[in-house]
Amino acid sequence: MNAVWKVLFCCKWNPDVSNSHDWLELYRIRTSIENRWKRGEHQHFISPDHLGKILTMRVSTITDRVFARFEDSLVREINLETGKQEYQYPCNMGIAIQGKYLATAQSTGEVSLWDVDAHSCVATFSRPSHKKVYGIHIDLDQNRIAIGGKDGAILVHDIETKKVLTEFAWHDDLVVQTHIEEQNTVITGGLDRQVLMGDMRSPSDVKPIYIIRQQTPIHVVRFDAKTLLAGCALGALWVHDRRMQRTWTYKMHARNLVGLHFDGKKIATASGDGTIGFQYVQNLYAESIPPPMYYQIARNSTGIWFDDDRMVVGASNVHLLRFDGKDSQWEQSVPFEIRQTVTS
Repeated sequence: MNAVWKVLFCCKWNPDVSNSHDWLELYRIRTSIENRWKRGEHQHFISPDHLGKILTMRVSTITDRVFARFEDSLVREINLETGKQEYQYPCNMGIAIQGKYLATAQSTGEVSLWDVDAHSCVATFSRPSHKKVYGIHIDLDQNRIAIGGKDGAILVHDIETKKVLTEFAWHDDLVVQTHIEEQNTVITGGLDRQVLMGDMRSPSDVKPIYIIRQQTPIHVVRFDAKTLLAGCALGALWVHDRRMQRTWTYKMHARNLVGLHFDGKKIATASGDGTIGFQYVQNLYAESIPPPMYYQIARNSTGIWFDDDRMVVGASNVHLLRFDGKDSQWEQSVPFEIRQTVTS
C-alpha cells in the first residue's frame, strides 16, 4: 500500500531533566521510546495519498489549535485536544498565527488574514510582483502585518486600512522569517544566509545589524531578550547571545534544521532526517556540553512546538500521541482526523 503518512503527535514534556540528570538514564529512556515506536505501540492514522506531506505548521495557544499546511495547498485547522479537523484554508506559501488571527499566502502574491473563531477573511493584502511570500508576522499591538517576499523586501501594512506603512529591502533572497520585536525593531532571516535586525523606519542607506551571517541558508529563527537561535541547512543550530554579541554553532542534525521551538529555557528542533532533538539553553554555554536527546520520528520532520506538558511535531507520518517522559510510557494516543473537504 503506497500510503503517505503524516505525523502530528503530542507528548508529555519532562520538566525534571537537568544538567544533573543521569545521561545514561536518558539514553535508556530514548531507546525505550524508539523501540515502542518501532513495535507500533501507538495508534496510527494514515491519511489519503492525495494530501501529500505536511510542509509547515503553527500552533495557537489562544485557540488551542494546530494549523498545518499540506502539499494539496490547504491549511488544516485541527483541535489540539480532540485531534479533529475543524476548518481548512487555501494556502500554498507561508503562514503565520497570532492570537486568533491566521495569515495565509498564495502563489498569486495575495495574503489573507483570517479570524479563526469566525472562520472568515477579515483583510487581504497583495504583492503581485513578487509572488513567493513566506516571512509573515502579525503585530496585533500596533495593528500591523509584515510580509516578506522572494525579492528580499518586506512590506508592512496597516491591517485596518491595508495601506503600506513602510517598505525595506534587507535581503538578497527569499525572506523566511519576519518578526516585529517591539515598536519598530524588526528581526528577519533569509535564504541569503543572514539574520538581520534594524529599525524599519531607517533610511534606505542605513544598513541593518548583522546578527548571524554564515555559509548555509537559514530556515527558521526564534529568540527572546537574551538568546537568538537560527536553524540552518545541514542541521546546524546557530546560537547568538544578544547581550554579549557572541555566536556559537552546534551540529544538531544530519539534514536541514527546519523546525525550532524555544521557551527561553528549553530548545526543541526538527529535521529533514526525521529526528527531533531537545537541549537546554544553559547547556549551550557550559564548558562541556551534554549531548541532546534525540528521537527518530519519521522520514521527515517539518515543525515542532511544545508547552509545559505537550509537544506537537509535523512530519511525514500523522498521529497525535501523548508521552510521559518520566516513565517512558506512551500515556495515550489520539489520532488526528484529517479530511480532504469540510462538510457542514
